[in-house]
Formats: sequence, structure tokens, C-alpha cells
Amino acid sequence: MDLDNTYIQNLCVDAFQGFGATVPELISFALDEVGLMNEKTLVNGKSARELAEHFYRKRNRMRQNSRLGNLLIQEGIISKEQLISALSYHVSEDVPLGEALLQLNFCTPEHLEWGLKQQATLRKQMR
Repeated sequence: MDLDNTYIQNLCVDAFQGFGATVPELISFALDEVGLMNEKTLVNGKSARELAEHFYRKRNRMRQNSRLGNLLIQEGIISKEQLISALSYHVSEDVPLGEALLQLNFCTPEHLEWGLKQQATLRKQMR
């Protein structure tokens, strides 16, 4: 089997552009996911393992940035201190974080709705 001259065309990468994954990173990730990568696997002459690790770091960063509390902080709706208080309340009272934010009067229902819509949009891009 001659794999040295294999080409891939028309790869659907739109869903991964949201967090800046490159095509070689995406291919390396896919190879890793299906168990076709080893330590010697190269993509465009680069270590597929390293490319996959870049992909995983970018994906994890996107996941961090799509957390509700982080979105509300980034938008200036709540402070880090308020998030910490709300997270503590969320755990102690066994209520969703959004409900904790509302009960503590840290944000309005409209701000919470905005944050949840942003979160859903970002997470949809990660699938």
C-alpha cells in the first residue's frame, strides 16, 4: 500500500474554524481519534502527535472561553469575585449557576439569556 503520495481534497473543516484549528491539526486529531496515528506519523512533514496536541489545546481553550461565567466576565456583566461567590452558592444550594447569578442579583435575566445564547453558539461551533 503506497501512502507516501496520498492526497485529501474537499475536507469539511468549517466547524473547526471557530477556534483556529489548522487543516494539518484537524487531520492529526482525526487520525488520533480513530487510532491510526503513532509516534512516527507525519502530516505535511510535521509530527502528527504535536499537531494533534495543538488541536487539543485550542479546543480546550475554546471550551474554557465558552463557560457561562467566563462569557459574563468578558462582557463586563459580572466580576471574577461575583463568579466565585455564585459558584460557591451554586454548589452549596444545588442550583444551576445561572439561577445562582439571578438569586444573588449579579445579573439580569436578559444578561443570563444573552450568556446562555452565546454559550450555545460557541459550543455548536466546537462540534
